[in-house]
Amino acid sequence: MDSAELLKALRSLRLLERVPDDKLSSLSVFLKPHSYADGTILFEQDTPGDALLLIAQGHIRISKRVLGEKGEVEFKDLAIVPAGECVGEMSLMDPGPRSARA
Repeated sequence: MDSAELLKALRSLRLLERVPDDKLSSLSVFLKPHSYADGTILFEQDTPGDALLLIAQGHIRISKRVLGEKGEVEFKDLAIVPAGECVGEMSLMDPGPRSARA
């Protein structure tokens, strides 16, 4: 992803929609674009959080580990986060483990 594509992706994010282009350009040097295959687990519940993920394309499923009726581990979907949003923001404010899986 070149700098023009990265700037376009940043402009599409609701979190950053009011940030001027010169500030977005300054921010972009700290970002690392990644692409993931469908179904990839980005982070697990209870692991250390160290990143905010900005979704430029696709969506991310957020789920929480719960015990099923027979005591087996299941995952309950909490949200489907679309492009233009972000996940992992709690890790920027709380050094504790991730509260869900993405």
